[in-house]
Amino acid sequence: MTLISGGQAISLINSSGPILADGAVGTMLLSQGIDAEDILPSNLAHRELVSRIHEEYLAAGSQLITSNTFGVRTGGRWLEHSRAGLALAQSAAASAPQEIGVLFSLISSHVVPEQDNIERIIDECTTCAPIILLETCTSLNTIMSAVTTLKQRLPQVPLAVTCHFTSECKMVDGTSAGNAAKHLACLGVNAVGVNCSDSSIAVINATVQMYEAVQLPIFAQPNAGQPILGNDRTMKWELLPSEFADVAASLIKCGASVIGGCCGTRPEHILAAARVLQSHTTHLRRA
Repeated sequence: MTLISGGQAISLINSSGPILADGAVGTMLLSQGIDAEDILPSNLAHRELVSRIHEEYLAAGSQLITSNTFGVRTGGRWLEHSRAGLALAQSAAASAPQEIGVLFSLISSHVVPEQDNIERIIDECTTCAPIILLETCTSLNTIMSAVTTLKQRLPQVPLAVTCHFTSECKMVDGTSAGNAAKHLACLGVNAVGVNCSDSSIAVINATVQMYEAVQLPIFAQPNAGQPILGNDRTMKWELLPSEFADVAASLIKCGASVIGGCCGTRPEHILAAARVLQSHTTHLRRA
């Protein structure tokens, strides 16, 4: 069994960074004909497909994989769908030949209303609780409420928070990357970072600000550029894997501890980033 706990994964990040996370699960499901509203229910309706996506990211070199649980509550079955999503990610990690950590992805605004169910899911993990990941956060007040709730209910579980930033390196509510990182550090999170955002440049600049603001690991998970509607009416993304690798190289130089991908990224993008990480034997370390 090579699934490691969230605490072990944080130790790995702190001692061995930068390490590689995965890319978008939702993008992969959409490319297989799954409707957007069915992404979270796919953990039950299309278990084999979700598992295969995790396995493809692992084959590309991911050391952290993310549960397919970043989704809206659907028909009162959030607990069932999310429990299944975390179990699929942990099962894939446990079957890998190397040590793999799991990120339990949540929307920050869901934490307070779903806190009982979140605690129930984590309690079922026994010795291998994951890192809880609050991602694509846009409101500092909402994040702080979610983090405070999780720290009260699950104080032993590692917590990472990644935010969405505009081209001006501000969240939708106007909070700068550096200030967001400082507030979250004061609340005791284990890692902060950037995902999605308006552009790769925004992710790079926000990573710099966060690295300079706090003594915490920094997650950086940009999109594969901007979405483009093709002539066949399908959504495509502008960055090729080789171009995404260039972004990954810049993020390493800026001090990112975890490199992954968000919207539009596929195993090919993560494989390209893995080759970059392999060629960087050192990264920007704390003084």
